[in-house]
Amino acid sequence: CVDVLSSKGYLNAMLAMDLCQMVTQGLWNNDNGLKQIPFFNDNIIEKCKEQKVHSVYDIMELDENVREDILKGLSTTQVSEVADFVNKYPNLEITYRLEGDVFAGENKDIEIEISRDESVEDLSIVSSTYPTKKFEGWWIVIGNTANNELYSIKKLTITKENQKVRMDFTIPEAGKHNVYIWCVCDSYLEA
Repeated sequence: CVDVLSSKGYLNAMLAMDLCQMVTQGLWNNDNGLKQIPFFNDNIIEKCKEQKVHSVYDIMELDENVREDILKGLSTTQVSEVADFVNKYPNLEITYRLEGDVFAGENKDIEIEISRDESVEDLSIVSSTYPTKKFEGWWIVIGNTANNELYSIKKLTITKENQKVRMDFTIPEAGKHNVYIWCVCDSYLEA
């Protein structure tokens, strides 16, 4: 689905990426992203809201005492599974390097650097609903939301703490463009 939409240059391919995340986690994209954490039910999510915790990234940043209070009632094994999910949840930052001007109709090289917050030993994902073992994958997308155009896409596995990716893209028409770069995970919501 992603391949078909992206081969036509449609930025709507990102909707198919969202669908991959939803299937993997067994959730809708409008569900609370915290529900993908094992054992996070409505009660625990309500405790999270009281602490202004809205994402997995917020869980990562919590003071240990607050985290323990939120997880109160879970067994040691369950807390261990929560920790496994949170530790495997990807935390990436992207930067790019683009030299010179971009001209309509001409290929332009761009170097994108992807940095993880720590090195990864195991790329298997955590999902309570996915029926088989799955490894996280990523799409790097370059596009323009104003005209729904996808300029370039690459599927990859991010295995290193710092990884560089070279891509090329073409802007079809001259003028001012707001070009965006996304790094989209195929397995986790909000990642």
